Amino acid sequence: MEELVNLHIGKRLRSRRKTLGLTQSDVGAMTGMRFRQIHKYESGENKTSAAVLWKLACALDVNIHYFFEGLRDVPSVAPRGSSADGDAAETLLNFPAPANRQDRAAGRSPRGANDRAPVGRVA
Repeated sequence: MEELVNLHIGKRLRSRRKTLGLTQSDVGAMTGMRFRQIHKYESGENKTSAAVLWKLACALDVNIHYFFEGLRDVPSVAPRGSSADGDAAETLLNFPAPANRQDRAAGRSPRGANDRAPVGRVA
């Protein structure tokens, strides 16, 4: 099942990269990775960590959950012996989006009405 998730994320990565007209080298330069690593993520050969997904989402100007859209069509990926209640998936889908390039350049946050303020700050 894990392989299906890696392939799905890779397909979403490749689709977004091509939509933006970027090469693997372009995305690698934007994220501090080599083009070969981007290729491995796109092919599902390597797993993508949360930190890598965050970098890719920022570079490709999408919400992090973009990579998981359509994943519910993939059979359950819950480890054996654990409950498949979807708490982790729900948390991820509700995670605030990274700021887009214009917001970052202007110092603005893309927080919406339902997003929580960062810890230690008053909204």
